[in-house]
Amino acid sequence: MLIITSNGTLNQNSIIEANGIFFYWSTSGIYKLAAERGPGTFAAENVSLTTIQSFFLSIPSLAKLFCKGFYDERENRVRWLYNDSDNYAEDNNTSKYNKELVYDLTLEAFSKFSISSLASNSPYVADYISIPNYIVSSEATNILVGTEKVQVTVDAVDEDVIIDINVTSGRATVFSFLTFRGTNFTVSKYKETSFKDWLTADATGVNYTSYLITGYETFGDILKDKQVPYIHFYLNKTEDGFALVNGNLEATNQSSCLVQAQWNWANSANSGKWGPQFQAYRLPRTYIPSGTSDTFDTGDAVITTRNKLRGRGKVLSLKIESEEGKDMQLLGWGTAVTMNNIG
Repeated sequence: MLIITSNGTLNQNSIIEANGIFFYWSTSGIYKLAAERGPGTFAAENVSLTTIQSFFLSIPSLAKLFCKGFYDERENRVRWLYNDSDNYAEDNNTSKYNKELVYDLTLEAFSKFSISSLASNSPYVADYISIPNYIVSSEATNILVGTEKVQVTVDAVDEDVIIDINVTSGRATVFSFLTFRGTNFTVSKYKETSFKDWLTADATGVNYTSYLITGYETFGDILKDKQVPYIHFYLNKTEDGFALVNGNLEATNQSSCLVQAQWNWANSANSGKWGPQFQAYRLPRTYIPSGTSDTFDTGDAVITTRNKLRGRGKVLSLKIESEEGKDMQLLGWGTAVTMNNIG
């Protein structure tokens, strides 16, 4: 008998096959099994060990026992649904999930999602649904001879001859969520452009916040204090038109990017090492629209801003956060750092 690893899976539903590589949740981490050179041999690796190990270990055991996995082939990501709420119990609908953990195989990076709930009678996600990566729809089409339409005479009236033709188009995703609300079920997706969860359930929805907190950057020297006088941010421009709101023209599909510096491993504003939050998404100049048909074409595909960064310390972390009701398509950022000569 060949022993690959002593770290077995907790739950068969956590096992995902992605391009010949297997991923699963174990007591001690998230593992992958990849084929070695020898026939039929695999090597095990804990892919969470150097990234999200503390976070993974903090997930309750019951949540790990009933998680469900899925491979998103189009995005090349493995995904797991789980529930870490205090009232989650083995005898109370274990297929009710409030969190999702996603591992991007291309970037080898994890991200986590929270699935919001309405105040009452909220829908909830119960599973993944695999769907084809194409859509077949019926389209009414005229019959032509050359460029002339074929017609028939019905009750002395000439009518075009029309047939239905199947048209195939691609899908943006290859999965949906199986969703329940009471005893009724439907499917749901991450697609609401108003940035509200469950908007179609009650026409109001619930806000969610997107954010990232970077690792601590030492800039190559952990002993010296540093300052970052300016930081540059790069984001996709999303505004694409105007709508009339209370008699005024307002840009549609607006973006925002709120940034805060966190120095010296500070985990609270009480440290005095958290800088003021600032807006990093700013249009380069005032734009005067011609009307609701104006497409807000400034000629800029990417918004670039130069921002002062307050504070100093031996290491720097950034908290980058979205704003309610607005998009945030972050491409990256860059800094110029200065150091004191004496550590």
